[in-house]
Amino acid sequence: MGPRVRILLAAAVCLATLAYWMWPQTPKLAPKPVTVTSLSGQLVPRITYYNRHPGTRANMKLILKRLGLTLTPLDPSVLSGYGMEESAAEAIIDSGFVKLICDSSDVIIVSDTIPDPEQQCSSYIILEATNRIDYDIKKDIGTYHGMLWKLANQTPKGKVIFTANNPLEPMDLAREALAAPKWTLLRSTGASNVAAQSVSILEKTKVLFKPHITARIANEVLEKKNLPLKWVNHDYGGPRTAAKYLAFLEIPYQVSVMKLYENLAHGVVMLVPSKEFFKELVISRAIVFMYWHKLLLAGDDWWKYMDYYSDDISPYIYYFDSWDHLSVLISSFASNPDPKNVREKAPKAYAQLVTKTIHGWADIFSGIGMNVTVDGQTHVPGREAADLVVQPTLPDGFGGYKTFAEWKTAYEGPLEVFKKTARKDAPPF
Repeated sequence: MGPRVRILLAAAVCLATLAYWMWPQTPKLAPKPVTVTSLSGQLVPRITYYNRHPGTRANMKLILKRLGLTLTPLDPSVLSGYGMEESAAEAIIDSGFVKLICDSSDVIIVSDTIPDPEQQCSSYIILEATNRIDYDIKKDIGTYHGMLWKLANQTPKGKVIFTANNPLEPMDLAREALAAPKWTLLRSTGASNVAAQSVSILEKTKVLFKPHITARIANEVLEKKNLPLKWVNHDYGGPRTAAKYLAFLEIPYQVSVMKLYENLAHGVVMLVPSKEFFKELVISRAIVFMYWHKLLLAGDDWWKYMDYYSDDISPYIYYFDSWDHLSVLISSFASNPDPKNVREKAPKAYAQLVTKTIHGWADIFSGIGMNVTVDGQTHVPGREAADLVVQPTLPDGFGGYKTFAEWKTAYEGPLEVFKKTARKDAPPF
């Protein structure tokens, strides 16, 4: 490996995936000007989008379309499933595959697993994290976190850009790997190309519910309740179909999912356990929530890192504090359906949030030398989306590491104590 320093980075998608990035310690080159290539008579940057999730790909296509840009999709399933071990990354590097991608791209947006070449990749790298950052890293987890710290602290400024579509990612990286780069919080557009299905008059009086395997015990409880639920175990027709039902019952199984944003954008009335009831369901093991051990690292503020409870989303969700409360809430809709007028207010509010997100993406591309517009209009960098930039903090008593050795001492000692203390009462997952 010589002087090369491997840096492994995760940037997970809706179902939680990762990015495996390798970057040399030296030399530290300044970012090059963005090169352009001729396409249909126009000079445009070559943007590669590395992602396997069709909903996320469609989302990025829409974002770039509003910026007057296009992308070339690249599906990582040709290389591997979710996750990647260090040896597998090395094999891909040695094959020349990654060098080919870097040489043919001005910008690479990573939402999955890819290793960078042995020499410095000349492309700008935008990491789009859309679920937990270290999904499916097992035996290499310590090495992996060390590489994340190096990526955040030892790469040329501006070459690697951290973005996330939910607030968990910055906190998670800070507390799992003691790495705290600046992030930009850029949520999904909520766009969906799934056509609406027909719904009968009787079904329109019911609550749509698609059970998830992680909520087996909770599902059994619901089966015993006399609730007007329409149970589905298949594709139900997306948000346009869900909007035709009385409501949509959701028991979270991830901190955020694409359908949450889609439902908001399409005015779906959503019923979700309150944060207090959700915590009770997790602790009692009525649901198996794989992210709980991560949320606990935020202490009492854990709920701030689940989009279901975020301040800018919560006004458009109906919360219930118990199964009995859920029954009462559904019954109340018979005489007063949607008292918060979510069907009308949520799409308007979310459209404003999405417009800010588009400006956030425009800020990123402007920052690396691209002239972009937003919906054909001039974009002024930093004016519309400055508040989307997030600077996470490390746990109290941590920080100030000037060398990798200093970081490693803190990671293997005090940080392990911090994590074990925070998770001492956590149920297994």
